[in-house]
Amino acid sequence: MSYDDRTAKTRRLAGGLILSAMACMWSGTAAAQGGPGYEPSYRQKLRAESCGKTETAEGPYCIKRCDPDFKLEMRATKPFCRATSGSAQRKPVAVEYQPPVAQSNAKPVAGY
Repeated sequence: MSYDDRTAKTRRLAGGLILSAMACMWSGTAAAQGGPGYEPSYRQKLRAESCGKTETAEGPYCIKRCDPDFKLEMRATKPFCRATSGSAQRKPVAVEYQPPVAQSNAKPVAGY
């Protein structure tokens, strides 16, 4: 085998490895972006705190539990709730806001 044959084989092998690595990265990115699921809310707990009843402790974070039919996946950057079935639906978040009650005996604030 001559030197030119070896370098050509090495280049083809390196090119094939690069293309397969790019395909793996692209498919992982596409699955992460288009996959059924959502990012749960999370917070960093302080030293004296513990997680609430609806939260899961994962390292220094308290992560909201996933809805039914979703499974928590810990990723390198953020947690993710992945759907376990094709018909998994996320419950809409109910807003519990009530407008303040007008007070009839309220005094005006000076300067307004």
